[in-house]
Amino acid sequence: MKTAYSYIRFSTPQQQWGDSERRQEEQSKAFCRVHGLTLSERTFADRGISAKAGKNYKQGALKDLISMLKSGDYLLVEDTDRLSREDPLTALTMLRDDIVAKGVTVCLLSSNIQITKKNMLDLSILLPIFVRASIGYGENVKKSQRVREAKLAKLEEIKSGSVVKHNCVPKYFSWSDKTKRYEHNEKTRLVGRMVSDYLEGKSLYEIAGNFNRKGVPSMKTGGKWNPRSVKCILKSRCLIGEYLGNPNFFEPIIDTDTFNKVQLLLDQNTKNRGKAADKINIFKSVVYCECGQRMNVLTQSTDYRTKKKWKRVYRYIRCCSVAQGNPCDFNRSVPLDDIEDEFFVMCLVTDPRQLLASPASKEIKTIRQTILKHTEAVKALTVKMNKLITLEDDPNMPVDQIRKQLGAFQRELQTEQTLLEKAKMDLARLETAPDQFDQVKEITKQVEAVPLGDTRYAEMTAKYDEMVKRVSAVLTDNAVRQKLRLIMPRLIQKIVVNSKHRSFRVFNQYGKEVYKSESPFTAYQWADEV
Repeated sequence: MKTAYSYIRFSTPQQQWGDSERRQEEQSKAFCRVHGLTLSERTFADRGISAKAGKNYKQGALKDLISMLKSGDYLLVEDTDRLSREDPLTALTMLRDDIVAKGVTVCLLSSNIQITKKNMLDLSILLPIFVRASIGYGENVKKSQRVREAKLAKLEEIKSGSVVKHNCVPKYFSWSDKTKRYEHNEKTRLVGRMVSDYLEGKSLYEIAGNFNRKGVPSMKTGGKWNPRSVKCILKSRCLIGEYLGNPNFFEPIIDTDTFNKVQLLLDQNTKNRGKAADKINIFKSVVYCECGQRMNVLTQSTDYRTKKKWKRVYRYIRCCSVAQGNPCDFNRSVPLDDIEDEFFVMCLVTDPRQLLASPASKEIKTIRQTILKHTEAVKALTVKMNKLITLEDDPNMPVDQIRKQLGAFQRELQTEQTLLEKAKMDLARLETAPDQFDQVKEITKQVEAVPLGDTRYAEMTAKYDEMVKRVSAVLTDNAVRQKLRLIMPRLIQKIVVNSKHRSFRVFNQYGKEVYKSESPFTAYQWADEV
């Protein structure tokens, strides 16, 4: 016996509680009993998925069903609008090319029409399914227009001063069927606490981190708090009861004066963000934690016990996950100055050439081969597209097939061009590294190298300390530090810091590890968590 597969679809989740699915299943079973077919135990259903834009065909259960159908199979569906609600030409093209062309018989259960490869172009078959597809598409257009008009009407109602239910209301308000208004809920107190914390001087990072550490659920189900989400809430005029132009839509959480203070503070912090520190961070954007996240710079200028200012400002780096309250196994703070000193002494001054790639290096050869490969692929795809457009290979190829193949070629061409551009950028970055190195060399000339040699530990430590003093003297000039900040991302790929093992690793532009801090005289320089 031949196998029949049932396909069920309805547009809204609410329909699953109605009669739609049961009705379609009963129709499939009855058809199989009458025609002697074996109904597959596996039912393909797109529940609550619209076919307006072909979502069920592109990524739903219908896509899975079509991929497994073979010649001789039966596809049972209530009507053509279950398969597609796109325009009639698109819907019938999909039906013909992707289903019927395989030798599959499509059975429309509501009208008892069987569509096959042989009879699809018969007017007795084609005309009814075309009319049904046209009606379904028209209904969809009308429905979309009605929904659009209903949304605009509700928006005008809200602007006029009415309070009505709306889908986009923040989660710190809840609709009351009793009062027919939005009221405060348990999340409202959280917003009030957020406002008071920010006005007390806590940063957006600190507020988000505290919430995450205490396990406070975010407004997004299953999500984590982050500075951006905190800022969005603090900037929302819903806090003072305003929504979509209606100033009295909600009961205010804070008064207008408090809201204005928060906005002024947010604006000041935004304007002050990014200003140069007293000591410019030359490793900006290249320092990463061992967990893969970037590391932030922290400064400490006051003794937390006596509240007195120190003579110097201490700079540390810490994984940004820690600041946001997210778990990280490498959560210690690390002195940034010590990393700078060792990097310059051991990498730039002692052995600088290890950061560069020679023109004959394996990495550069590999990238050039990759560029050649993608260039040839782009040329080949261009030739194929030209032949397809001029119908050089097949003058009788149908227009729909030409369109389909041309789209596939264009997507493949775009992918190849993207990969080609990336490879070219990688090559340019490696080949221009020597230029950046020449600029660094001019700076390091100011440091007279002291050969460390293979000497006793005490002597080696003394020589290292002497080199550190010379490096520190050069790096006191912020103009020099600014030059290095611009050069460093093009000279090295990243510095990975392991605060647990008190070490760091340096990687050059092609991802090769060129230095790891293992020397004994660095061990005492690392600090515990601040």
